[in-house]
This record gives sequence, C-alpha cells and structure tokens, in this order.
Amino acid sequence: MEMNVKTSSAAINKLIKAVKKTGDKYNNTVQDAIVAIIRHANDYGDCTGAARLVDAMPRSNRRQLVVDHFAQYSPISVVKFGETFNATLRKPFYDKDETKENPNYRPFDIEGVKANKWWERAGAKKLPDVIDYDNIRTKMLTFFESQLKKANKIENDNDKAQAVAFIKASRAAASAFNVRVMAENAADAWEGLNDNDKAQAVAFIKASRAAAEEEARNAA
Repeated sequence: MEMNVKTSSAAINKLIKAVKKTGDKYNNTVQDAIVAIIRHANDYGDCTGAARLVDAMPRSNRRQLVVDHFAQYSPISVVKFGETFNATLRKPFYDKDETKENPNYRPFDIEGVKANKWWERAGAKKLPDVIDYDNIRTKMLTFFESQLKKANKIENDNDKAQAVAFIKASRAAASAFNVRVMAENAADAWEGLNDNDKAQAVAFIKASRAAAEEEARNAA
C-alpha cells in the first residue's frame, strides 16, 4: 500500500522544519546525557555511561566532540579498543605518592558543562558537506589547462600533438572518474548523516556522475 504523503510546498516546508527540530532535540538530548553522566560519576564514581553514550551515537566525528567534552569538564576518559568503547576516571596523579601530576586530569565541573554545549565546541569540525562538483571540476580543469600550456611549448610538432591529445583524453577521463571515486566513498564520508540527507547526497552524486560521463563522451 502506497503511503499518502502530502507534496505541496507548505507540507514540504513543514517536514523540513520538523527535521530542524529533530536535529536540535538530538543535540539537547546528548547534552542532557553528558551532564547526567558527569554528575553521576561525581556522586558515585561510575562513568560507564559515557562509553555507552558515545557508542550509541552515529559513527562520525561528532563522537569525538562528546569525548572531548567529557575530558574538558570531568576526569572521564573515553577510549576505543577494537569495537568496544571504555570509560575510566583519570587520576590527578600518576603515582601513589602524588608527586607526578597527570596533565590530562580535569576535575568535575558541573556548572561548566551545563553552560557549554558539546556541539558548540571551539574545535568542532563540520560534518562532511554535499560535495561541490563545480568546485572540483574547476580545480581539475585548471590543472589540465596548465598542463596544456606546457605541452604547447614543446618544439617538436609531432611530440606536441601527442602530448596535447594525451592531456585532453586524460582530462575527459578524469572528469568522469573523479565523480565515480566520490560515489564509491560516499557511504563512509556521510555515515553520520540522517537518511534524508544521505538520499539527497546520493542523488546529487548520481546527477554529477551522469554530467561528468556526458562531458567525457563529448570530449572524446
């Protein structure tokens, strides 16, 4: 049975707004979990929830933001061994005599973690964006144009003709191949995206690949 989905602009805008709210809710839910885990660890010495939280997140660089947040506002350290995340509490000193300080140790800072959001960290990196094919194509064409200029300076006419033909053929092949490589790597690059974003990214790559292959055929 086909789903009855409204496709008017108003309905689409409503769905887009819902996606934004879902993203905000996700960020705030993770923030609440971080604060709760740090408070629990401070009260009971149990920080295992930190490992479970990081493991529950989508595989992306946003995981590292959460790990760094724990490390900045608490002595909680989250590391990965194989496929398993482990959380432990750093100690302020390396030795029992308390003569060797641990430079990575941070005390519990409940108010600090409550006031600072994990997704707003100064060192936060953006998730991989949709690949800008026009930008890639421009850089690629600039490279081949520079090679053509060098080839046209060859004195021997026969060698020059062969070099120019080779560069033009390479340019046409690279135009199509470059996008194929991006398509093959898309699953890893966008693993942290939600299904809607991933579908749009895949559709964009397929369209770009088709355009590149058409360009290659025309240039051949």
